[in-house]
Amino acid sequence: MENSKRKGRDVANSLLGRSCSSLGLAIVLSAVGLLSGLLHSANSFAQRAELSPATSCSEIVAAIKRLAAAEHEQAQALQLMARGGSPALVEQKLQILLERKRALQQTLKRISADPVAEEKTVDQCLSNGYQALYQSERLTANIERILMGNRFPSSGFSPLSDLGSRSSTHP
Repeated sequence: MENSKRKGRDVANSLLGRSCSSLGLAIVLSAVGLLSGLLHSANSFAQRAELSPATSCSEIVAAIKRLAAAEHEQAQALQLMARGGSPALVEQKLQILLERKRALQQTLKRISADPVAEEKTVDQCLSNGYQALYQSERLTANIERILMGNRFPSSGFSPLSDLGSRSSTHP
């Protein structure tokens, strides 16, 4: 009988210990979830606080510079193609150019939606960014026409005839 009481106490202590450890685990998990939520909120607040006029303009200028670098690389690829090089390099550089154009577009959209966009200096930076985006759109359309003309030479289209007006388009 005493042996069964001891077993009963052992089982009860074991269950009590498990429920205490489960309770402790639940508390720890709740604390981790709470801390995670607080950190996420703090990061969101920090990101919103970082959008000052200076950082907004810096982001726009950096995106424009990356786009200009891609345009420069594209121009070099076009020159190589004009000298008999492969259009594959032009296509590859076009993809990079399109990615940089999308990145600028996303930057402009994000900053335009922020209250900081009402600042005069940010408005000017946004204007410059949209101008660069427009010029890049024209450039990519011309490059796509050049590549299509290169694929279908029987159309009478001279692939590089349209480049003279776009030789220096960097902002």
